[in-house]
Amino acid sequence: MTNIRTARLNLRLTPAELALIRWAAQEQRLAVTAFVVGAATARGQEVVNAARHT
Repeated sequence: MTNIRTARLNLRLTPAELALIRWAAQEQRLAVTAFVVGAATARGQEVVNAARHT
């Protein structure tokens, strides 16, 4: 089954934050979207897992 991304999330960032994210994504050879989604969902999963065990 294919997961088609249709939802959007708009962010306001400082120029320094955007530069950092772009640089990190490039280092990982990922598109910025893939980098941000991967990082955010990984952290989200950590938070949810921790909440379930408290």
